[in-house]
Amino acid sequence: MTGLLALAALGHPALLPVTAPKLVLLISIDQGRADYVDRFSDLYLPPKKGNQIGGFRWLSETGVRFTDAHHHHLPTATGPGHSILMTGSVPALNGIVGNDWFDRTTGKAHYVTSDDTVKIVGGGSSAPQSARPLKTTTVGDELRMATNGRSKVVGISFKDRAAILMAGHSADEVVWYDYDTGNFVTSTYFAKSLPSWAEEMNKSRAIDAYLGKSWTASLPESAYVNARNAPHEKGPKLFSHPYGTEKKSSYYSNVVRSGGGQRFIFDLAEKAIDADKLGQHDVPDVLVLNLASNDYVGHAWGPNSPEVLDISVQTDKLLSELFNKLNKTVPGGIDNVAIVVTADHGVAPIPTDAQLDNIDSNRLNGGDVIKAVKAGLEAKYGAGDWVLGGLYEQNVYLNRPLIASKGLKAEEVEQTAADAAGTVPGIYSAYTRTNILKGALPNSSWSEWVANGFNPLYGGDVMVLEAPNQVYTGATGTSHGSAWAYDTHIPILTHWGGQKAQKVSRRVYTHDIASTLSTLLGIEYPSGNVGRPLSEALPVK
Repeated sequence: MTGLLALAALGHPALLPVTAPKLVLLISIDQGRADYVDRFSDLYLPPKKGNQIGGFRWLSETGVRFTDAHHHHLPTATGPGHSILMTGSVPALNGIVGNDWFDRTTGKAHYVTSDDTVKIVGGGSSAPQSARPLKTTTVGDELRMATNGRSKVVGISFKDRAAILMAGHSADEVVWYDYDTGNFVTSTYFAKSLPSWAEEMNKSRAIDAYLGKSWTASLPESAYVNARNAPHEKGPKLFSHPYGTEKKSSYYSNVVRSGGGQRFIFDLAEKAIDADKLGQHDVPDVLVLNLASNDYVGHAWGPNSPEVLDISVQTDKLLSELFNKLNKTVPGGIDNVAIVVTADHGVAPIPTDAQLDNIDSNRLNGGDVIKAVKAGLEAKYGAGDWVLGGLYEQNVYLNRPLIASKGLKAEEVEQTAADAAGTVPGIYSAYTRTNILKGALPNSSWSEWVANGFNPLYGGDVMVLEAPNQVYTGATGTSHGSAWAYDTHIPILTHWGGQKAQKVSRRVYTHDIASTLSTLLGIEYPSGNVGRPLSEALPVK
């Protein structure tokens, strides 16, 4: 008896490949558009200086960078975007059809990771959350099964849905932020008590260090030559945004929406690495990290703003610090860390900003879509409560019991609703549940985004697709969620030992990341995986 059989007989776990990394580090830069890698590169750290590793340039120049990487689903929102990164799946399979959807069972809106069967750990007013709504496994889940639970999986974010959906069902430690207290919390789905490193951070009240201060520009004025203030912002490009003077939710939100918040999340990640000795075990560990501050900054001030430039440069420096730390703490150094830096979605320009360049960009209101659908259905079928709730991402939910009670054909009512939605200015088209399930969509590339985003159990009866440059947002700022390039085009930057440094220009998707990491680890793909390994990123034999 030799090899793996002998090891099994002696009670040892099966060996993973010799190329398996000590640590998988997946970082999602929330709202991290692909163009930020190049647009701000002159302000980023050099790839290497002495024995110090850089950030974005080190990744893009010494690792494998996929320059035409995209999300391949609707909506391009935080929940779905993060559900894909470590599942290799799409909403059609994993069930994460939006940040919110209408639950026909309860008759109420369902927040993506909400779970009333668990309790919050760590205090505050946060609603209980878990990975239960995610219907497929993650890389972390598969790794823990392959190592009999010996691998450690940790998820960190200000956003509950980001940390939870990347870390998965069986993660050891997953924490997110309570905006009323400034504390990190978890739920009983993951643990009965907070991780020691999160508890330590909470007790330190480091989050309160910004009271009475402001987030100010960190670069000289000349660095912002290609940036421009959001149309609703007055004053110089050398911005200064007060955090606040009282310990309340507005203050804690302002910290998150700043460079200070970015620093805070990296400090927490380093505490987790030290406390859990991540990457220092005889089996691989996983750390998933979401940088939510980038998203909040982008929503408020837009992708062309000095604030987005500034936080991108600060992110570069913090990435460098983290990489250098891991280079020292992980046996074998940074080449034994499988690094993936990507994003959950991009972002559209602020409509009033785009208008300055004569681009026909406008703000949309989901209420207008629902109003048009109701009017169209009432005009044809009579009065009734035809629509359940509002517009959930791109989903319209129709009252199926009412349709049945009137003896109507669901397919015809859906089409009437879709036709009515298509009359709203700024809407490109609308597709019915019946046609999506039949595969009877237009022969167009964006039809794939529609099909991948539609789940027969949780999706609506009509999916509404906004036209390019038309954005669902309030009176100021901007947003994301569409099938267009500014929302789908994101970076995929990888670095680990054995790679051939290169830039790859072929079209790839975020659902390709999970199978790539699974191949590297020598484990099974997650259960809902639809992607293919990024062959250029795998070690050269």
